Amino acid sequence: MTIALQASSTVNAATGTMLTHAAGDLFLWFAYRDNNATPPTIPLGWVTRVSLAVSNGSLVIAYKHAQNSSEAYGTWTNATQIFASVWRGDPNTLIFPNYISTNNATSTTINYLSQTANTFQTNASDQALVGWVANRNAANTLSSPSGMTLAQSATDGSVWQTRLDYQLSRTTIWPSTNVTVTNSSAWRTFVLSLVESPVYGVTSVSKKPPLVNQYIG
Repeated sequence: MTIALQASSTVNAATGTMLTHAAGDLFLWFAYRDNNATPPTIPLGWVTRVSLAVSNGSLVIAYKHAQNSSEAYGTWTNATQIFASVWRGDPNTLIFPNYISTNNATSTTINYLSQTANTFQTNASDQALVGWVANRNAANTLSSPSGMTLAQSATDGSVWQTRLDYQLSRTTIWPSTNVTVTNSSAWRTFVLSLVESPVYGVTSVSKKPPLVNQYIG
């Protein structure tokens, strides 16, 4: 059983071009608003996983499961920048995003905070990690935290930069991990887990009839 990143993109705007997808895929969007405490507004039909409201940069992380292969991107009102990602599991499964940790400071050490002990979901079909960071110094060079791989990065070229990383086939709890930059500046990180779970009647291309209990009329 495997989770795969099907597609990702970034845009410095409140909407973008929809990524290729199929019914049952997980949409996971990170909508950032720099230097404003009010997070972007999510479109109808999406579920907020995380909403952060701080003066130097707000964020909303939201998701939905595709109902078909022609879903709309939607308008993320007031977003400065968006990371869009599409994730796919095996037939008869759904992928759910779970919050792991967040951290912030003003320093040259960017920390992706550890997962709480005993919260690794050992019976899940598969797990992946997603890491997000915003750094309010466009001159810094951001790199992936150890074990993760770059999905997308973005910057306005003068004030801020953001980055989305991921790790597939996760088998152990996420440890506290540091990334060093040259210039001390404000930063914020988030780590999420993606958990694949079997769901009867759901596939990436079709749906099966519901279960029938012969003892219920």
